[in-house]
This record gives sequence, structure tokens and C-alpha cells, in this order.
Amino acid sequence: MKWPERNPKMDCHNELNYGSLLKKVMEYAPGSLLPALLGLLSAAVFTHIFAAFEYGRYSLALSIAAFASVAAAAWLQTSLARYLPSLQDQGEINKLKECIAGGLALIVGAEAILAVIMAYGVYLFQPPGWQDLYLPTAGLIISSSLFTSLSVVLQAEMRAREYSRYNILTTGLKLLFSLTFVLLVAPKAEWIVYGAVAGTIILIPVMWRETKLLPFGSLLQLKMDRPFWSGIKRLAAYGLPMIGWYLAVALLGTGDRYVIQWFRGAAEVGIYSANYVLITGAVGLLNAPVILAAHPFLMKAGSEGDRRQTGRWLGNIIDWFIAAGILLTGFIWLFSGDFAQWFLGPQFREGHVIMPVITAGYVAFQLSMYTHKPLEFAGKTHVMLIVAVLAVVVSAVLNIYLVPRMGYGASAYAVLAGYLFYNIIVSYAGRKMVPWQVRWQLLAGITAITILGSIFIAYERNSIQSQWGYAAGIIAAAIQFLLLGGGIFYLFGFRKLFNVRPT
Repeated sequence: MKWPERNPKMDCHNELNYGSLLKKVMEYAPGSLLPALLGLLSAAVFTHIFAAFEYGRYSLALSIAAFASVAAAAWLQTSLARYLPSLQDQGEINKLKECIAGGLALIVGAEAILAVIMAYGVYLFQPPGWQDLYLPTAGLIISSSLFTSLSVVLQAEMRAREYSRYNILTTGLKLLFSLTFVLLVAPKAEWIVYGAVAGTIILIPVMWRETKLLPFGSLLQLKMDRPFWSGIKRLAAYGLPMIGWYLAVALLGTGDRYVIQWFRGAAEVGIYSANYVLITGAVGLLNAPVILAAHPFLMKAGSEGDRRQTGRWLGNIIDWFIAAGILLTGFIWLFSGDFAQWFLGPQFREGHVIMPVITAGYVAFQLSMYTHKPLEFAGKTHVMLIVAVLAVVVSAVLNIYLVPRMGYGASAYAVLAGYLFYNIIVSYAGRKMVPWQVRWQLLAGITAITILGSIFIAYERNSIQSQWGYAAGIIAAAIQFLLLGGGIFYLFGFRKLFNVRPT
């Protein structure tokens, strides 16, 4: 089975315009904004209910589930995101969706078999507290693999409203079920995970119908003949080389918890993770709507082979993202203590000092989702894998050296180093294939003004707060930072960041 590498009916110069992108960004925004706010509420609730040790156990379970679901399903998600946007013929789309449905059935079956096999070792060698987390974690791996894959189908078909709807629903249901289980059954980490499983799995049948995959009953009658396996082979041929990259990236984002657990214990994992959740949600608000909307457009431009047009897209998006990331990092530096005071339990608030570092690192990583696109277009996924593995090594070495000596705070700097390493190397390699330009003078000016302005605002806030109290100080600081951000975009010209220019 073959799917077209490009859509000859699609003229990227006509179809790929900034109005279309902005419209899609606005459609994806609710699906990023509301889940982030609900995630913030979840962290606020559970860090007040649980001690740092118990919250750390929950965070480790989530990390394991995220890593395992990537290992199981990322190959299929990558492939369908590659091929589905470029198909126009309904017959070809139906054939691909048969392969997607069959692939998901194979993934879930493999996950269930491995879960049963591994259960023996877990219950034999792990202490009772960790044994209780095994079953819900296994359920979360399966439900996350299904939910994420179905979400990628919606994204690939540019169905932004449906994508947003289900992300909002699952985030709300996870919080509802988790809170219900914790309050009515037991205040244990495993019951938060059971709630996450329930809040995800309940939507799977509805999403399955929404994506128009084969009905569940028809899966049993699916002919796994030569055309089917040919389609699966083609999906795997594109997606499997990316598995190593996805695992490396997942390890880069979650491996710090394992190092902290090993050297410092679950309590410090809880403090670190609670502060990390607040920040990744904020950066997700900045990035998720744009990357979700831009990915199908970029894939279409890349499949057209138009390096000039693709370079324009990348250059403008990268400019915007760096500028917004600089401002966001300054904002978090100013108000991290307030966020911790408002949203986290007393045991977790000391970790607010790592929030700006986490912000900078996560911005660098999310930026690399754009800067490595030329490598992805060119099929140079082995380069992405090598660089990602090296970034994991950089982060791991720094973590192992620094965390025993300096505590969980050092882990944020180690992860920042790993993200920066990856971003710098893939940017250098990618620009050789698809030339895009960064307006360094513009961004340097924004950086300098943000740093100096943030320091001034912090000084002014302390002065006002000492005379007029906390409320007056934070209100004044918020107004001043709003004026700072508005002034930056007015001074440098917001349109300049989106000005289409030759590459």
C-alpha cells in the first residue's frame, strides 16, 4: 500500500497563509488554555491534600506512564501525522484508517500482554507502596496510547474544534474522577492515577467514532491480509526510526525525577514536580496552539518541496516564539513566588526558585520542535536521534553530578543544558537544508529590555509593597509588566515578527 508523498492539488503559496494559521491557532487555543488552567487547579488541589512524598509517588507514576506510552504508540502517531494530512482521495483515507485502527489494536494487545508479564516481577520485588501503583499505571499507559493517537488523527485532519473539545473534556474528567476517588476511597497516589485512567478511557469510544475509524465490532473481522500488513509496514518504516527520538526526548523531560528519587527521595521529587507542572502548563499555553495548527501546514509545505516558503514559515514562527519566550521567562521570574503561594501547598512552595530556569529550558525545547523541522522534512531522523541521545547524556551527567551535592534545584539547570544543547545542534544542522533567518538584533533588543525592565519592576514592587502592602505591590508589578510587554511589541513593531521576508 502506498500513500502519496505530496498532494499535487495543494498549492502551498495559496493555501498556506498566515490568516489560515491564525484562525487555526485561535481554534486550538481553548483546547490548550482550559486544560492548562484545569491542570493548574489540579496541582493546587492535590499539593494541599498530599504530603510531598505522596505527590512524588504520583509524579513518578505519571513519568513512567508517559515514557511507556511513547515507546508503544509514537511510531503510529508519527506516521499518521505524516501521511493523513496529504491524502485527498477518500478511498485512500479509509485504507489508512483501517491500518490505524488495526495498529491501535496491536499496540493495546502488546501493552496488555507486557503488563501481565511484568506484574510478576513488580509484585515480587517492589515494596507494597509501589505495588499499589502498578495496576493504575498500566491502565494509564494503555488509555494514554489510545487517547493521544486519536487526538493526532483529529489534528492531522485539522479538526481543531474537536481536538480542543476532547482535550478539555479529558482534563476536566481526570480532575473530577481523581478528586472523587481520593475523597471517597483513600487519599493515596494510586487513586489519583485511577482517576486519570477513568477520565481518559471514558472518552475513547466517542473519539473512536468521531475519527471514523473501524467500529470496535468490525475490528474482530478486520482482514489482516497482505494489503493490511503492507500498510502497517509502511507506517512502521516511517515511524519506528522516530521511536528512539521520542524515547530520548521523553527521558530528557522525565529522567530528572528518577535521579532525584535515587539520590534525594520521593519528597524532593514531589516538590520539584509540583513546580514543574505549573511552568510546563504556562509554556504549553504559549506553544501548543501554534505547533498544533502549524504542523499540518508545515508538513504540506515540506511535501511540496518549497524550501523558500517553508523557510519563511519557520523564520517567522521562530522569531515570534523566541520573543514570547523571553517575555514569559521574565514574567515567571517576577511572579514565581506568588504562583507558589497561590497554588501550591506549604511543603511545595520553596521550589518556586526553579520556575524561571524550568521556563527557559522548556521554551528552548519547544522551540526545537520548529528548528528540527528541516531535518524531519529531509528524513534525517537519525540525526535528530543522535542529537537527542547526546542531549540526554549531557543532562544525565550533570544531574548525577549536581543533584547529590545541591539537591533538586540543580536538576532544573541540568535539564536546561540538555534542551539548549539539542536546540543549538539541530538549528545548525537544519538551516543547511531549509534556510531560515532569525532577527538577532530585534530579539537581542527584546531580551535586554526584558531583563532590565524586570529588574526595575522587582525593585519598584519591593518599594511599593513595603509601604502599601502585598496587594498594592503585586498589582503595580503586574501593570508595569503589562506595559513593558506592550511597549516592547510597540517599539519593535509586532508586525515585524510576522513580516514575510525572503530567505
